[in-house]
Amino acid sequence: MNHLTDKLMEKIGPFAEVVSTNKYLCSLRDGFMAAFPSTIFASIAIIIQYLPATFGLEGITPQWLLDFLNNFFGPIGNAIFGILGLELDLRECTNKEKEQLKEAIAHYKKMQSFLLSATLYTHPYHEGYQAWTAISEFNSIYLTGFIRLSPN
Repeated sequence: MNHLTDKLMEKIGPFAEVVSTNKYLCSLRDGFMAAFPSTIFASIAIIIQYLPATFGLEGITPQWLLDFLNNFFGPIGNAIFGILGLELDLRECTNKEKEQLKEAIAHYKKMQSFLLSATLYTHPYHEGYQAWTAISEFNSIYLTGFIRLSPN
């Protein structure tokens, strides 16, 4: 076994040394390691917050529990709701679609500070759609987002 380990270190060792001392790769590694715990915590918190809506139980779940889930995990939802995510292949987009994306991103950038500071409420799940409403501190701005859930 030591012979195999020695051979691997002989072949891979120099490459691993170069990679481990590259300042750009080290900065990426450190960034991922710093963000990892908060990403895991936020993911678990969002799962817990949306459990009643996911399984259609908001009608039988006590209101105090729904309020607790929204109030306790709401700030985490705000942080995630305030991050724009697009899942598409830009190589397959037409020029018109790319222009629409540019407009959507510009609009999102205008709204981002509101999204991060607003109170986020979730709506009950309805027939393939999930909705959220973000409400400003003094109830002067409302923004509702919808997502269509694809059938399995």
